[in-house]
Amino acid sequence: MVTTTVEPCAALVAPVRPTSRQLQVLRGWCRGRTDDELAAEFAIARPTLRGYSIALRGQLGVRRKEQACVAGVLAGHIRLSDIDPA
Repeated sequence: MVTTTVEPCAALVAPVRPTSRQLQVLRGWCRGRTDDELAAEFAIARPTLRGYSIALRGQLGVRRKEQACVAGVLAGHIRLSDIDPA
């Protein structure tokens, strides 16, 4: 039961246009990858990935990676087939 009001995430209020790298990070999160795995896959430093992460979550108006995945699906950036069912 919800007992408090909640503001919708930014992705549902206004169009969000993540960069191609931010979309790669978002797809990686939806596949269940960790930040360390993504940094290694993209051959970038962990702090660089953290910068993408902070910017992406800010654009989507969320705080957690899981919320970003949901917002990404709702905003049309992620297909349900991109999500790891585990």
